[in-house]
Amino acid sequence: MPSKEKNEQAKWTVIREWDDWAKLYPDDVKKSPPGLYFPLYFADRNTEFLDFQSRAVDKWHTLHGCLFRERRVKD
Repeated sequence: MPSKEKNEQAKWTVIREWDDWAKLYPDDVKKSPPGLYFPLYFADRNTEFLDFQSRAVDKWHTLHGCLFRERRVKD
């Protein structure tokens, strides 16, 4: 699969998982930073997905950037 398609698929995986998590844990969504526990939830459900190269300090920054661009989180 070409990289662009793979990135798009990955983005929507993150968004879908965030939306599912936010419904299950609405109080955690409001904590600072937004979604403090989301990376743990995401990692438990998508272990193979987190096996990617990232220029960010940690992979949460990559996930957070995706959520920020799609207006799921504000900061």
